[in-house]
Amino acid sequence: MAASPAVVHLILALFTTLFTSGSSIQIEWAGRTWNVRDTKGTLSGPGPNYFSDSPEHVTVDSRGNLRLQVTNTSGKWVCGELSLPRSLGYGTYEWTVTSDAGYLENNVILGLFTYAMNPEQNHREIDIEFGRFGLSPARDPTNAQFRWYAPPVSASSPPLVVSFTWTPGRIDWEARQAELLLSSKTYAAGDVPTPGPELTVINLWVYKSRGITGPINGKGATVYLSDFIFTPCY
Repeated sequence: MAASPAVVHLILALFTTLFTSGSSIQIEWAGRTWNVRDTKGTLSGPGPNYFSDSPEHVTVDSRGNLRLQVTNTSGKWVCGELSLPRSLGYGTYEWTVTSDAGYLENNVILGLFTYAMNPEQNHREIDIEFGRFGLSPARDPTNAQFRWYAPPVSASSPPLVVSFTWTPGRIDWEARQAELLLSSKTYAAGDVPTPGPELTVINLWVYKSRGITGPINGKGATVYLSDFIFTPCY
C-alpha cells in the first residue's frame, strides 16, 4: 500500500525546546556559506537525535543540490543539519525541494526554519516542516499551525517551492509547483517575532516517541534541495 502524503506544517512556534548547537565544517551552497552541525556523539534536540557534519549526512552533490540524509551509523541513527552564520531578518525565505519530501517515512521530518538559541520571543522560530507528527491547532495551543498535504514530486514534475515572508507583525506562507499555487496562509498577531539573533536552519531528523529511536522503515531517509533564496523586505 502506498504511503499517504506527508502533512506540511507551517508554524509560528510559540513554545519550543532549546537544542544545543555546534559546527566544525562549513559548506558552500546556494551562493552562501553554511555551518554544518555536529553534536559530537551526544543526543540533542530536535528528537533528540545525533547530528553529524559528515558528508554522509550533509553534502552538496555534483549538480549543486544539497543532500541531507538520516542513516544508521555504527548502530545509531544520525541526522543532518546546517545553518547560516548570521540573521537575515525580515524578508522572503524560499526553498526549492527537488525530492519527494511529501513521502518521507512518517516519523522523519524535514525542517526549514528560523531559530535563535536565545529564548526571547519563543526563540524567534518560524517553521515549514514536512512530516506526519503534528497536531491540529485546536489540540496544540502552543503553536500557530497550518497544514496542507504535499503533492508527489518526481523527476518529470516541477520541484516544490515553499516559502514564508516575514514582515513586522505578519508571516505569509506559500507553496508552489511552477505557476500553481498549492497553499497559502497568513498569520498576523502580536506574537510575531522581530528579527534578532535567529539563524536560518535546514534539517532532516527523526521524531521519536514510544521508544522509537529511528525511522520506522529502518532504512533511513534522503532529501534533496536545489536552492535557497532570501529576498529582503527592506
